Amino acid sequence: MSLYVAKNDRIRARWLEAQPKASLAGVQFKVSATEREVVGVVKRIRGDRPVDPTEAIFFVLPDGETDEVPIRPEWIVEVIKT
Repeated sequence: MSLYVAKNDRIRARWLEAQPKASLAGVQFKVSATEREVVGVVKRIRGDRPVDPTEAIFFVLPDGETDEVPIRPEWIVEVIKT
């Protein structure tokens, strides 16, 4: 079964946002990260080329928010079809 994402679909996206300024003790390389999760409606979809896009960005309006959040396709974990 294949899923697709279209304008006005509800999605859930999750990703890790790196915090490079965090101080972590020890000699091994470490990167601090914060998990982000967004549930909302896809308002716009933009590709890098109009005819044959190789990359797409989804602009999602999170529930209860007024500003759109750019979401990469690999961050989408669920498409909520109603």
